[in-house]
Amino acid sequence: MPSQNRSQSRQPSGVMRSLPRTRVCLVLVCCCVAIILWLTLEQGRTPSNENPEARWFHAKIIPDVETNAQAHHSGGVQHHPGGVLVMQDGEEEGKGKHYPGHGVGGDGRGKKTGDSKPNKSKKKNKEKTKYEEVEVKDLGMKEEEAERWIKENIKTGYCNPPDREITGEEGKFKPGFNLKAAYVVARHGDRTPMQEFADIPNSNWHPQWNCDLKQASKTITSDTLKRFVDQMQAEIIKGDMTGALGTFKNLPVNHNGICKKSQLTPIGWLQHLELGTFFRKAYGRTLVQNQELLRDVSNFQSTMNLRTQQSAFAFMYGFFEKATLNDTIRIKTVPNVNFCPLDMCACPALDHLIKDKEAQHAKLMRGNPKFMNVMRSVAQTLYGTTLITTLPGINQVAEILTTLVCHNMPYPYGSSGTITPIQHAVYHKLLEETWVSQSHVKDGTYEKVGRMFIQPLLTDMLRTMYKITQGVSKPRFVFNSGHDITIRPIVDGLKLSSPGWPHYASRVVFELWGRATSKEHFLRVLAYGKDQTDKVQFCKGKMTADGLCPFSALVSFVEKENMEYFYSESYRDACTRTY
Repeated sequence: MPSQNRSQSRQPSGVMRSLPRTRVCLVLVCCCVAIILWLTLEQGRTPSNENPEARWFHAKIIPDVETNAQAHHSGGVQHHPGGVLVMQDGEEEGKGKHYPGHGVGGDGRGKKTGDSKPNKSKKKNKEKTKYEEVEVKDLGMKEEEAERWIKENIKTGYCNPPDREITGEEGKFKPGFNLKAAYVVARHGDRTPMQEFADIPNSNWHPQWNCDLKQASKTITSDTLKRFVDQMQAEIIKGDMTGALGTFKNLPVNHNGICKKSQLTPIGWLQHLELGTFFRKAYGRTLVQNQELLRDVSNFQSTMNLRTQQSAFAFMYGFFEKATLNDTIRIKTVPNVNFCPLDMCACPALDHLIKDKEAQHAKLMRGNPKFMNVMRSVAQTLYGTTLITTLPGINQVAEILTTLVCHNMPYPYGSSGTITPIQHAVYHKLLEETWVSQSHVKDGTYEKVGRMFIQPLLTDMLRTMYKITQGVSKPRFVFNSGHDITIRPIVDGLKLSSPGWPHYASRVVFELWGRATSKEHFLRVLAYGKDQTDKVQFCKGKMTADGLCPFSALVSFVEKENMEYFYSESYRDACTRTY
């Protein structure tokens, strides 16, 4: 009994000793859970070894098309079942730009992270000191040189002023050949900015845009624009537009003049009126026997954005010499920017390639100290801080600045109320650095994006042209009104030459020619008005002595060679792979 009592007396003591161990285990488990949760949350933040400005660089690289953010009401984009990208037209434009199928989140500005907060470390002080030393000479461009560069590349190049005569080799070739068909892809005309700077403290910089066509016809010297506006106004007054597309029943004629984001300006209207006139003269006697027949053999396509539809109508008016609002019903709207047949629009591989291209460009710009210095200078000018996360993405900044240059408007300024010569040169240098970085890279991922992007467009063109070679009479002329991100992949994918980023109303033209003495057919490719057939990669080594590319080379490229480049037998197969 005594021993039993001793045993029983020890038992409670053992239980009591186990309780602290249980508590320790519970504490350890809780700590582990807390650490796991903390690590999970940290994955969504900026990595510790990542420059806090790095996220900002992932802002959209390709300007001109809206994002998902405001798709339904703001002219953005939506992904419909099956992965087909649909661009919805609206009054306001979404922020950010991208290729089809590539949804980009965010509001166009860098996400602020904990690392983005002011840091009083010596490193930050050194960066600020470096900024304060910025001068025009340090940017590698004197003020006069900057002005000259802006004039040559932006004002008379990218802006494509309508008072500059349109020239081109379209429709002109040697005797003994007949023009059978033409397939035109063009960018829309001049527009207002897609982006805005966030409120600039203590600044009275507020650029004003006026999109009223009637007012513009009184200030812009152009008989073409005046004749067009007078006719549109007469049709609106008569109410004779029962067959017009709904988007054309509220033309900006005699309205308040206020422009919305990404709206086609009167200059943009005029650019395509003049371009249509140019093509009427080029094809009015070569594609058909007389200009009156152009109506019967022409098709018009446009993305769903209002500015591209209006550009298509302006082109149509010039191409037909006269068109009515009811003719807008001829414009077929397509839900994508590469005019792909609906069975060829969903392409995950293209999305992946675009992300890779954006990452490459971001890395390129991050590694450019001069560019980083310029961006910090702009941030300091506008917001009093060298943190570039206060600015929209780089291409958004450049997009705003180019629209200002095209309309001779002042660059943005802060509380100083004016732009100093150094600040002026800084803005110029920003445009130059952005222009160069976007213009000179065409190999690698850029080429892959281009070749994947153009496959559906070339497929549609091949189907159209092949029918013509088999005796079908129309359409013999197809006009596609798109964006800069429609033009750029064609240039990259086919290895064509480009003067820079696709300017307003720029075009790439594919002409189908036939030999007068045989049934042979040939392709001719022109970019920015210049014959570049010998540069097209599927034409190299196959050019005829006359300077044409056999039509069979296009057939082989679309049906086989382009997809073999992606180690695939079909576009559908290529779109499922990872590159």
